[in-house]
Amino acid sequence: MTANSNQETSAVHPGGSTTYSVQEIAVILGISKKLAYKLCEENCFISKRIGRIIRINKRSFEDWLNSGAQ
Repeated sequence: MTANSNQETSAVHPGGSTTYSVQEIAVILGISKKLAYKLCEENCFISKRIGRIIRINKRSFEDWLNSGAQ
């Protein structure tokens, strides 16, 4: 991999994740994990279930957060 590699590959490298966990968004928003799961179920932002784990797309979450949507 070169120094000029594009940023899309960062999702596979530790420390360069492009996703949040449900726990992380709960902390960011200052809400319970139960409510964070509900936001994911309501499709407020892009989230994917992988087995029992839900991962939230950072860009989608931050766009939603900055839009002032409820």
